[in-house]
Amino acid sequence: MITIKQRDMLHHAVVEYSRQKSVKVTTAVSAVALEVGVDRNTIKDIIFKKAGCTSATLAKLERFFDSTNLTKGFKGNKLAEHLDEWIGSKPTKPKDMINSPSHYASGEVECIDAMVSAFGLQRVQEYAEIAAFKYNWRSNKKGNPSEDKSKAIWYLRYSMGDDPRRS
Repeated sequence: MITIKQRDMLHHAVVEYSRQKSVKVTTAVSAVALEVGVDRNTIKDIIFKKAGCTSATLAKLERFFDSTNLTKGFKGNKLAEHLDEWIGSKPTKPKDMINSPSHYASGEVECIDAMVSAFGLQRVQEYAEIAAFKYNWRSNKKGNPSEDKSKAIWYLRYSMGDDPRRS
């Protein structure tokens, strides 16, 4: 059975490959699968669906971890704690706090695009609908109500398939 640490190491390797080669996460999954010597869907299932794997696949993963520099710097088994460090580059300057806030980007990759790569467009659009509700709910309860309302509109548009960054 694959451990949480091994799953996170595999995810780390995919994210690191994506960062080093400046490619999408889906391309990185394919490349890492080729390196490990397993089907691309096996890698996706292990990382994103938390699926188990055979002992043969586990042995291939262990050899991969030992032989690659993609897992160097891995510091534990809590994915979220290390994600920013793994991505590694400084955020780009924002166009504005609504359409492209710097704290939601790493290099040229925006968080919402990475989420689509990881979870699929439908799930991210559902998340966006919930985020729109949240921003609207709190709009008069903190610093800048106008900004929160604009963010609510942004997320609502995204949830309906209209990416505001493309307009």
